Order: sequence, then C-alpha cells, then structure tokens
Amino acid sequence: MIYNKKLIVRIKGGLGNQLFCYAVAKAIALRNNAELILDNQTGFIRDFKYNRNYQLDNFNIKSRLATKSELLYPFSRIRRGLLISLNIYLPFFFKNYIYQKSVLFDANLLNVKFKNILYLDGCWQSEFYFKEFENIIRNDLIFDYDLNEENLNIYNTIIKEEAVAIHFRFFDHNENSNSMYNLNLEYYNNAIKEIKKRIQTPHFFIFTDSNKNNNFEFLKYENYTLVTTNNSIIDFHLMSKCKYFIIANSTYSWWAAWLSNSKFVIAPNFNISGITSWGFDKLIPDTWKII
Repeated sequence: MIYNKKLIVRIKGGLGNQLFCYAVAKAIALRNNAELILDNQTGFIRDFKYNRNYQLDNFNIKSRLATKSELLYPFSRIRRGLLISLNIYLPFFFKNYIYQKSVLFDANLLNVKFKNILYLDGCWQSEFYFKEFENIIRNDLIFDYDLNEENLNIYNTIIKEEAVAIHFRFFDHNENSNSMYNLNLEYYNNAIKEIKKRIQTPHFFIFTDSNKNNNFEFLKYENYTLVTTNNSIIDFHLMSKCKYFIIANSTYSWWAAWLSNSKFVIAPNFNISGITSWGFDKLIPDTWKII
C-alpha cells in the first residue's frame, strides 16, 4: 500500500510501555490512513539504568523499522530536542512532534490529524486511546515464535486448569524492600479471596521479576506454580494464557491481562507517581475490578 503520510513512533521503556507506544500509534495511524514506522533504537540508547531493549519483534507486527533519516540521525538527541521545543508553541492540531508531558488521559490524541509526517514520543497508558481498533491490535500482538518443550508443558497446564496469574513486581529487584512502590501482601490476600469466591479449584501461577520466592509463603495452602523461565517474553506469553488475573502495579501484567481472554481481572487500588505512576484516570479498563 502507498501512503501519503508517515507516523514515526519512538518505542521505549519495558515491554508494557512498548506495547502502549505501539497501540496508541497504531490507532492514530489508522485514523489518518498513515504508514506506521517504528523507531526501535533511540528510546534505548541512553537506557543506562535498566538496560532495556526493543521487544516488539516477538509479535506479529508488520510495520517497518525507521531508516536513519527517519531516526533523525545524525545528532538525533539534539534534533529531537529542537522539535520538542518548537512544538511547544504550536496548537496541538498543528504539531508534527507530539511529546507526552503527563500520564493523565489526553483526549486530544483521539482527534489527531496531520498532513505529512508526525513523530509520536510517549507511552500513553489507557485502552481508551485504541479501544476502537482492539481487534486489529490484538491480531498484531499475536506471539511470533515457538515455545520449547518445557515451556510448552507449562502452557498446556495453564490451558487445562482454572489458571490464575499472579504478578509480583519488586522495585529495585529486592523482594524484601520496603519500597513505597511495592504492593503489600494485603492486596494479594484480598484478591485471592475474590478469586476463590468465583472458582472452586484455582491454580495460581506466580510470575515475578525476582528469582527468590520466600515472599510466597502465604500461598503454601494454595495450589500454585512458580513460573521460572528467566525470560520476560516467555513469562509474558504464558501469563497472557491464564483465565484470571491478579495484576501488579505494572504495565507488564496490565498487557498480559488485556491480551488474554480473561474472565476476571483484579487490579490494585494504588495511587502513586514517580518512577512508576499508577492509579490515574482511565488506566484500568471499566470491566476490571479494583481492590
């Protein structure tokens, strides 16, 4: 297909935020009949703290990657900075570089129109930006690789059981940390009670970014499996196949729940801003239960 417009989206952050970058950009491109082009480089060049990398190549995404000129090379950081500065003074509907300033829902994105080229730089976290194209986006985000025998066994167990995904996100990679960003066990205990009101034989599958499991002692009387593939994409794939979800304050488990055919999702009633914002308006889909 020949396009007269190009939307170049800067992919960045962890997997959950990368998926938000993509889904929002895909929706805007579809509304404008524009070619969607993926910047898979500049969002990771200076990610020194987390050393994250581009992960959307694990999905059924057909959009092409940006060329060097589309990446604004050479001196891309300086050129991006200039574009951001110049666009500050333009009315929203005349911008050719849209940079996210806030996690708050921005209805302007639903009506973006542009003539030639638009750069999108942000990971707007709400399904309301792309809900109308849900079927298209779900098709794009089908996994595009094969599981090995060990992981396929876990997959088959998840499919057969009343599988409940529980996601634990430990900030600073320390499950014993008292970080204000970590959810407390009260949330998980209350969520498990809600799950057990709905199903008689839940099998809990624990997904976590910590390799240690001494925080899971409270589950000793439950039927549970600690998933330890040591691969964030495979974990994500397996998590998305569960039927029920107890997500963390994390876009990673947000997306696993959204991509599933889930019957019931529980999300934390947790309001915080900083290195990870949570609890802002329209983050949680209307059909999910917040506790």
